[in-house]
Amino acid sequence: MQGPVQGGTEVHIWGQGYEKNKNITCIFGKKAVYGKYITKTHILCKSPNQTAPGDYKLVVKYEGDRF
Repeated sequence: MQGPVQGGTEVHIWGQGYEKNKNITCIFGKKAVYGKYITKTHILCKSPNQTAPGDYKLVVKYEGDRF
């Protein structure tokens, strides 16, 4: 997926077992933003601004979870 360095690109993540009452954090490289629960199989993150174009690893976690 690609987006502008200004951020704001919606990233839809599909999987299983997402929990509604957990605070979701999406980490793009070293920048963290809040994620949004859509359904138990779908969450949404909006990419943050970045200082330079490039590939950034995405990690999704619940608040308080270790990774």
